[in-house]
Amino acid sequence: MNSCPQSDGCKFNNDQRECVWYSPPQVMAGQWLIHLTLAKHLVWAYLLFLHPSEVAGITSLNVPISLFGGTFTTGLLYAGISCLLILGAWFGGPDPKRPWLYQVNLIGAVGQQFLLMVSAIGSVLAIWQGSYLDGTKVPRAHLVGDQDVYILLALIHPLAVLHIFAPDFWEMVKRWTVSRLSR
Repeated sequence: MNSCPQSDGCKFNNDQRECVWYSPPQVMAGQWLIHLTLAKHLVWAYLLFLHPSEVAGITSLNVPISLFGGTFTTGLLYAGISCLLILGAWFGGPDPKRPWLYQVNLIGAVGQQFLLMVSAIGSVLAIWQGSYLDGTKVPRAHLVGDQDVYILLALIHPLAVLHIFAPDFWEMVKRWTVSRLSR
């Protein structure tokens, strides 16, 4: 296997005589995080469509349901963003022959981040108030333990997006940091 002269993200495949896209380990970790979030959003879309009255009280869905005007529109939003990411995953990674695929993936990832932030706002609000958003009072420590996943996911997800869509960003940060420390 020879290196592809076009970029670091390719390996030359001797059988096909073309540059084939592959994922470095950091990108793979980012993709797993995005796929995990995708699965969560698909479950939420399913529940919002089939069991709207039962899931309306879920703390992480309470704010999105209020913001987007109901369980059906919120379910459509979660399903739509998930479909964009599934479309991107189905066709593979960034490909110079299909630049539209990069845009579909990026729109899906940014949309997913937006939905995560809205859910995290609901979690932070519940912790701040000391009760679930349906009014059930519980100790704050219980709420932190229950809602921390949504807050952490919303904070870590942008790092995964940067690893996938702007891998040079981390190299730039590293160079800037080293230059500042070497002074």
